[in-house]
Formats: sequence, structure tokens, C-alpha cells
Amino acid sequence: MEPTIMLRRFAIIVIAVFPLLFGGGVLFSQDADREMEQRARRQRREREAFDRQQALFNGPAPPGTASVVGRSVVYSVNRGFGNTMAMLGAADNKEMSAELGFSDEQEKSMRAVRDELRWQMLMKAPQYAERFKKMASGEDPKAIQADIEKELQAITDKVEKIATPEQKKKAQTVVFQGMGGLSSPLINVDAMSALDLTEEQKKKAQEKLDAMEKERLEHLAEGLKLFEMAVQLGGPNMSEKDRKKLEEEARALEGRVFASSQKIGDQLRSLLTSEQLEKEKILLANRPKFLPRLPRSMRGGDSAAEYHPGTDSWRPGQGNPDENKEKSNRRPFPKVGDEP
Repeated sequence: MEPTIMLRRFAIIVIAVFPLLFGGGVLFSQDADREMEQRARRQRREREAFDRQQALFNGPAPPGTASVVGRSVVYSVNRGFGNTMAMLGAADNKEMSAELGFSDEQEKSMRAVRDELRWQMLMKAPQYAERFKKMASGEDPKAIQADIEKELQAITDKVEKIATPEQKKKAQTVVFQGMGGLSSPLINVDAMSALDLTEEQKKKAQEKLDAMEKERLEHLAEGLKLFEMAVQLGGPNMSEKDRKKLEEEARALEGRVFASSQKIGDQLRSLLTSEQLEKEKILLANRPKFLPRLPRSMRGGDSAAEYHPGTDSWRPGQGNPDENKEKSNRRPFPKVGDEP
């Protein structure tokens, strides 16, 4: 696994699920040729982002930077910021825009908000960089986090003035599908509302999530620590030895994260009606093609769109399965986009 994919795994699992799914044009089709093109473009953007960070801080970002930003994003997503990122992402994604039902005028308005956001980030980056640098000497990380969350909420406020209630609901559904349903590491009550929860169900769901908060925060902290380490070790430029070590730790964390997520998912499903449970299955079986594939640990057997053949299944290049039985031991043809 190359370093950029490894770094992306940290982010997808722990801190940046929605920015990666919906921000910066990362939405892509399952089409193989397009996926390969998008992957190359994504890797180039990651390296460029790393280089900009190095320039901004005159070296690696100060310890704690990724943690503050990561918590800001996660807590904002819990309050619906994922829906905002979905709608902003539709500004440059025709498939996404069509899914949400945006008009040409709405697309134009979303692009204006996006451009404003980029400009603000560019102008405020030096200010935040100085605050991050001062964390070691007394700057309160919680104050920085609160300010970032406030700015993310301001973006949401602008976006929600452009979209209709129906489009906001649709964005919420796409977010739920993008997350992978109730067993997502970042499931929250706002995303669950795609299943048409009652107020009583929302209350009980929040209680379930609160009971698991300590464990989820521990996983978040572990992931952020790994991400910080990756940045300090050079990001895409880290040594092979460091890459392998961090990759092993990331895989171990991934297992713990998804085991915990499955547990909370089962608890949340116990609150739902049979109709709502069926709706979750339908939504996951019909994930829009522009959404990235779910992590391997979250791929189930209920979705035709997410179908993956077994080890004894026929693969391209193997010929008729009934002839030349001795060929059954040949190495399967790899599917484009599969991770090891």
C-alpha cells in the first residue's frame, strides 16, 4: 500500500470521512477508467496539500494540529456539516447535482459559496498557523477548535439558504449512504434521520451513542495520533520502514474501529421498526455510483452494487468455468480499486 493510500485510510476511518467523500472533488464513479484517473488526481492533490502545509508551517504542522482540525470536523458532522459538504460537492459534480435536484442557478450559488470558502481559508490560513504554533506555549486548543466549528457552521448557514427542504433531506440521505449506514464509525443522529426517525427514536439513539462516546473518542484519538505521526515522519515522503510500521498500526486500529462500529450499529437497529430496517437495506443496496466504495470491513452481502465474488467465483480471463478444471487455482484477476 503506497503512503498516500495509507494516509487516506487514517483519514477515512477516523477524522475526515465527509471531507474526503464530498470535498475537493473526490466524488467519483465506480467506472474503472474514471476511478484510476481520479485516483491519480487525488494522489497529486494529496502531495500538493502536503507541500502547502510544509510551506505554511515552514516544516511539519505542529503536534496537535491534525487533532484539533479532526475533532472540529467530526463534531461539526454530528451537527449536520456532512450534509453541507455533500451539497457543496455537488457544485462540481453533475451526477451529485442531479441526485439532489439542483437547478443551474443553485449550482452557481453553491460554487460561489465554495469559492468564498476557499478564499477565506487562504486568507485565514496564516492566522490559524500562528495559533497552532503557539499551542505549545499556551494557546488553548479548545478555543481554536471552537472557532473552526463556528466557521464551519457559518458555511452551513449559507448553504442552507440555497437548498430547499427536500434537497437538504436528499443530501442527508446521500450522506447516510456515503457513510455506509448504521455501522459507520461516524454514524450520528443527524445522518440516521435519513431513516425517518421519530423524536423518541432520536432521543434513544443519542443515548446509545453517548454510552459509546468514550470508546469512540479513544479510537478518534488513536487515529489522530497516527495521522500526526504520519505527518511528522514526512507524509508521502516517509521512509519504507516508517510506512510499514504505521500501516500495521492503522490496520490494527481499523479492526477495532469497525468492531466497535458494528456493535453500536446493532444497538441502533434495535430501536428501529421493520420498515426502517428495510429502508436502510434499500438505501445501502442503491448507493449512488458517484460515491466512493466503502472500506472492505463495511461491505456487506445485501447490496448488488457492492457485490464481490468469492474466491471460487469465475473471474475475467479464466474462460468457461466448466472447462479445464485445473485452472481453478490460478490467481484471480484483481478488481480495479481493491485494496490489499
